Amino acid sequence: MTQSFAFSPHASQEVNENFVRFLQQKNEQDTPPAEEKEAEVKPMINLKPKRQRARSEEGKFAADNPETPQNEAWQE
Repeated sequence: MTQSFAFSPHASQEVNENFVRFLQQKNEQDTPPAEEKEAEVKPMINLKPKRQRARSEEGKFAADNPETPQNEAWQE
């Protein structure tokens, strides 16, 4: 969960410096080591072809023929 923080123009300099230290420590705790980051990388390419609805010559959706085992309403 990400939270947004902002400096307060009405706070003292010491409060703002403490706030900056807090944010730096929090970022160090939330950041995993570089080795873990590389392990979490997942490919963004989907190699499986996306199924699409079959269309007739007129551009309308094609219906499935219930007498056949193949589903003609979908094409890959």
